[in-house]
Amino acid sequence: MKNFTFLRRTFSYNLFNKSFSLYFFILSLLFVWVLSIPNVTAQQIQHYQANPASTTGDRYAAPTKAYKVIAGTTNATLLYGSTTTFSLPGYNEVYSFTIPFDFKYGTEKLTGNSSQIYISPAWNYVMFGDESRGSGNYPISSYGGNYNQPCYSTDFYADNSVCAYGGNYNTNSYRFCYAYNSSDREPARGIWYKVQGTAPNRVLTIEFYKVGNYYWEYANNPTSSSYYNNYRSYQVKLYETSSIIEFHYGPRNTGYYTNTGYHYTYLMGSSYTDCQIMYGTGSGNTYWDTPFRYTGTAYNYLNNTTYSHYNYAFWTEGIYYQFSPNVPSNLVITAQTDTSLTLSWDP
Repeated sequence: MKNFTFLRRTFSYNLFNKSFSLYFFILSLLFVWVLSIPNVTAQQIQHYQANPASTTGDRYAAPTKAYKVIAGTTNATLLYGSTTTFSLPGYNEVYSFTIPFDFKYGTEKLTGNSSQIYISPAWNYVMFGDESRGSGNYPISSYGGNYNQPCYSTDFYADNSVCAYGGNYNTNSYRFCYAYNSSDREPARGIWYKVQGTAPNRVLTIEFYKVGNYYWEYANNPTSSSYYNNYRSYQVKLYETSSIIEFHYGPRNTGYYTNTGYHYTYLMGSSYTDCQIMYGTGSGNTYWDTPFRYTGTAYNYLNNTTYSHYNYAFWTEGIYYQFSPNVPSNLVITAQTDTSLTLSWDP
């Protein structure tokens, strides 16, 4: 519990108004002051509240609710993919669109109808902010190859990014988000986005619709349905005002042709040392439903199998992970006079 005495701030004013007016004056001053504190305005991603709140020592069941596909629905936009041609994303491809409302993520403050959201279909992550990381104009680097992993090294990583479902296979044949099936084209496979609700409670949904891994689900034998019919659909949801982020997991069929490789699910802040990773290791197929959660540095965790979901693991349709910023709560007036207030709150 924090209060003005602990924070070495004194708020005492000679006002001729009633204490009612003083209350709102002091309260507004408090909020302006709180927003000026660097640690408040630049919240660390690893401090976001997670549900399930699992740790590296415990598993907690993920919550569930009905999954609603947005692909092909009214007002949904196809960002990447096609109904007529095969789509294989390059390592250096990035797609973007303008966020429709203000959104806060760690150190990033996105402005509605101005700031861009960037998506890497080859690696399946969503980035907030600019494209300045690394030596090129791509979110990590235009150098190519494995440098475009979400965290290849301490010099190449996707800062201020989130990923509901990505993969690492250490070869350029294993790129994600192949997005075409000759017998399944309506709606198009690929990446869709849609805004739902009314201000100030709108929700932006980014859906990866029936996408998969290129090598094991297309390139080996593109005429065999046992390959190109493998898919999974999932969403990243951004909530206006609350800045809550959710990963929703939808329809998916059987696992990969091989258990080679692994998947990552994470939130990363402005530095690779500020990260939350949801993962499940060991035998069994449903660790997505009861994952562990790791907080700390992403290096050596997003580029190996230690903190990952194995390739053959699958989820129960409808589960989701939720991450919400910690904010001060329980504001209480502990003492009041005609000229002063004493306030306390939970940080």
